[in-house]
Amino acid sequence: MNWLDSRVFYEHGNCRQYDYILNHYSDALDLKCEAKKKPAELKKLDNWFQKELPGILSERLPDKYFSHDEIVQCMRWKLVRGKFRPGLKELVQMNTPRVVLNETKKAYRQLTKKDDLQSAIQALSNLKGVGPAFASAILAAMAPEKIPFMADECLMAISDVGSIDYTVKEYLQFVEQMVAVCERLNKQAGSDSWNPHRVEMALWAHYVLADASSPILNELDELAKVSPLSQEKVNGNGTTVFEEEDDSRSSVPGAEENGTAEASSASSVDDESSSDDIHAVKDLNGETSNDSGVKRDEVVVECDSGEPETKRVRLEEDVPPPVA
Repeated sequence: MNWLDSRVFYEHGNCRQYDYILNHYSDALDLKCEAKKKPAELKKLDNWFQKELPGILSERLPDKYFSHDEIVQCMRWKLVRGKFRPGLKELVQMNTPRVVLNETKKAYRQLTKKDDLQSAIQALSNLKGVGPAFASAILAAMAPEKIPFMADECLMAISDVGSIDYTVKEYLQFVEQMVAVCERLNKQAGSDSWNPHRVEMALWAHYVLADASSPILNELDELAKVSPLSQEKVNGNGTTVFEEEDDSRSSVPGAEENGTAEASSASSVDDESSSDDIHAVKDLNGETSNDSGVKRDEVVVECDSGEPETKRVRLEEDVPPPVA
């Protein structure tokens, strides 16, 4: 198999390969930073989103919510890490602090108490500048054990995605696909260490590393040769053998939430968002959101592995960015 192809990695990668790639997430981030005018900004924002923010939100349990500054910072992270789209940050800034608190708290309740992801996205879509993609970032920070971020790179790693429309329907399908990978990896590992957000991070890292033809990926071929459910043991004559583990263990996808649970109360306020909010989020019937679509641009890339020529996926803007 050609492990330089992110679609191959998504469909066939085992738990050891995913662990290996996730451990090189910082290397992928460094490659992203090299292409930025302010590389230090991306590193700082990503550390805040991945490590600091989940703990801050957990301290607000039983109802997690975003402050106005946090949701603006989250949009900054999304734009710097992915495709920059002028005007979105300004739209998010137009939301009042009380509306941000109300809608993010409502979304968290819909997700955790009613297990209704679609309603959670709808609540966040009441905010200016928030479509399914940005809503997924907010929810991933609040519940990484359930929710992956809808990154372009991850969507392009899924072979049956032709173009990105940024619809709720597309995102719900993406979540199902990430959960399926979790179940596969956790079964192989005999644990519950994988959650949708960790899978999404590994896919993002692989896509970025593959796009840069990083030699880090060369190790994947060796990791593919060892059964994920085997243990290395050295026998009496000094050679390494592998013994299969009991495959009867079951595992449940999900992971522990970050931070400590401390009770916190917040005042209930009227919903100040109005129907004339200036964003392009539409209804839940599969229509496009304010995030501009991108299409696949399949480019043939030659590989040194002896494999047939394979198609790599690149991003191409389909719709010009909105005017600030």
